[in-house]
Amino acid sequence: MTNKTLVCEFLYIEKEMTPSEFFLKNFDLQKTVESHHQDGIIDISLPSLKFNYNNQSYKLLYNEIELNNNVYSISISLLYENNKEKHAIILDKVMGFINNRRNHNFNLIFTRNDSLKYFSIRLYKLLYNFETNLRSLVKIMLIPDNKQEWHKVITSKVDVTTKLSKTAKIEKIIEELSITDLELMLFDKTFPKGSNLFEDELSRKQVEKLTRQEIINVININRPASLWDTYFSHYIEYDVMNAMKVIKTTRNNAAHYREFDSEQYKETLKVLNKVNPLIKNTIKELQSLDSDVLIKISQAMEEKVANVFEEISKNTINLTKDLKKALLNDLSNDLNPLKSMVIPMKDI
Repeated sequence: MTNKTLVCEFLYIEKEMTPSEFFLKNFDLQKTVESHHQDGIIDISLPSLKFNYNNQSYKLLYNEIELNNNVYSISISLLYENNKEKHAIILDKVMGFINNRRNHNFNLIFTRNDSLKYFSIRLYKLLYNFETNLRSLVKIMLIPDNKQEWHKVITSKVDVTTKLSKTAKIEKIIEELSITDLELMLFDKTFPKGSNLFEDELSRKQVEKLTRQEIINVININRPASLWDTYFSHYIEYDVMNAMKVIKTTRNNAAHYREFDSEQYKETLKVLNKVNPLIKNTIKELQSLDSDVLIKISQAMEEKVANVFEEISKNTINLTKDLKKALLNDLSNDLNPLKSMVIPMKDI
């Protein structure tokens, strides 16, 4: 089987050590790429470096070219026959080792990084699927009920350019959102519409009359909710909010050619492989529902909100009744001394 190669190239600006001095002194890899595997024997004989990792032998090719005084072009290549992902991760760990060991001996500026290239290409398709499926999920959930007004649900959550025509808002509003806007729209928690929690239910005067449990009840009824809580959490029992934080960080790094390591790659890959099928299956589930069922879902949402405010009103009415009762009792107590008084008729 023909050997293949993964390459990392970087510029080495010398400060304290030449490249040869640095690698001969430091490139022992702690007898392995990861220090908790003590199964390696290192053969340092430039231009090649051999090491064992997880009971397998690997060979790095090293090439050094001096471009100018104290400036070198360094190439480190890892040979492999199959399983490109495993070798990309190993080469990334090698470069991580070099970066951690260099201290202030030199500056390192990448000009080629095949590990990062592999990670980015591997993730791009999954990242694309995540974003497009998530946008489709929002459309399929909101449009059947809200019809041409569905874009108002979006604009009530995030600021979107006002240059769009009404038709463009109806047809393309979700595509105007960046990944950050999308995250804010879905997961930013707001108070229910019409809730005057601090002006009414929990105003200073009212709080003084409430018991601790009554205050807790009012807060629970008025607890802020996100768009995701209201519409989507019933279908996808997964922490998509935290998953999106992981995804967004890696997505921005890949899109803007920033460095990220194999650990971030593995974490993002795991999250995407979990959340993408969940979103895709939810879309299929919603598409299989007929319009009557979708209307019932919407009505259930409306009833839920209505019940919340009915409970608020009920609590307020009960509080008002209790207040009136207390005032009447106080008035009755004040009138009791008058009742016992005998007023002579002639004095009237």
